[in-house]
Amino acid sequence: MVNRRDKPGGSLLGDYPRINGFEPGQKIGVAPNASDRVNWLYKDFMRVTVHYLAQIKRAAGCGSETVETNVGCSLRGFLKLLADQHDPTFRTMLLDDAEEPRRSLLFFVGEELADLSRQLTDGDEVTILAPMAGGSQGAHGPSRSNFQPPSIL
Repeated sequence: MVNRRDKPGGSLLGDYPRINGFEPGQKIGVAPNASDRVNWLYKDFMRVTVHYLAQIKRAAGCGSETVETNVGCSLRGFLKLLADQHDPTFRTMLLDDAEEPRRSLLFFVGEELADLSRQLTDGDEVTILAPMAGGSQGAHGPSRSNFQPPSIL
């Protein structure tokens, strides 16, 4: 048997795992600052609020929700996460057969039409809109190329 008493963190029973947030030699019952532990625990996550409009709202079963995701998540990755968290009807409306977001949907981050590669940040608000009709010219004139999302806030 190897004597591990001379090795930092060692014992007669061998090396043991450390609990994150506690220092070697810290007395039992003496915890680090609780707010530091909470910040450490959630440092790799962010919250993004998503708003659903038109048909996608009905498929989601709610008008909006707040979702936790990894820091640095792209809009594309966030949409795939949403598809995983909802039923197959929602998934079919959101993703195509190649598991990519449907090109017929409009995605906004804040009030800007967003590219799927855009990196999201904590507190972002994503709006998903399923257009009601095509883009052909009708009785009201040509379709607008500078579409602005409806105000939801």
